[in-house]
Amino acid sequence: MKKKLGILMLLFVLMFAVAGCNSDDSAKDTEKKEDPKTEEKAAVEPKPIDEAVDKCENCKMAVGDNADATEIVLKDGKTLVFDDIGCMVNKWIRTNGTDDIDEAFVRSHHDKEWLDYDKAVYVFDPKITTAMGYGVIAFKDEAGAQKFIDKNGMGTIMTKAELDKHEWPQDKSNMTMKMHNDSMDGMHSDESM
Repeated sequence: MKKKLGILMLLFVLMFAVAGCNSDDSAKDTEKKEDPKTEEKAAVEPKPIDEAVDKCENCKMAVGDNADATEIVLKDGKTLVFDDIGCMVNKWIRTNGTDDIDEAFVRSHHDKEWLDYDKAVYVFDPKITTAMGYGVIAFKDEAGAQKFIDKNGMGTIMTKAELDKHEWPQDKSNMTMKMHNDSMDGMHSDESM
């Protein structure tokens, strides 16, 4: 009797162990069915500026490989380049909206690093020289933007949300006409201040 009871106990233990393993697997299967793993979206990257061929989508001027250059990557994969933040935001985005945009990029005023348009910090002053004279430049963070303002004694920090509502005055006397020169006319680089 003790032997039968021992075998019966062993069978119960094995049965619970097998049932436990199977329930873990079925729980995993249920999780997979309830929350299917979606394919991760590949990171969208800006493309390098090709000064020999890139033209601003808005004004059709040559786009220099400088801190004024911006890009929009559309959901269909097409990349649009612009020679000034104002051409991208004031002209293209306001005309076409954002539904077709996958990512938008601006460049850091200090080092030309590509920045996410939504996350960058901006400085506006009508005296800041930019490609098309819109006077808006981008920074990685608020500290860099404030350093520029403190050093140059001008400018107002703006967020992307404020930039979206910006009036975009254009000062043609503060346009850079040498589209391929990174050290353009006075206000383009804070090293020249």
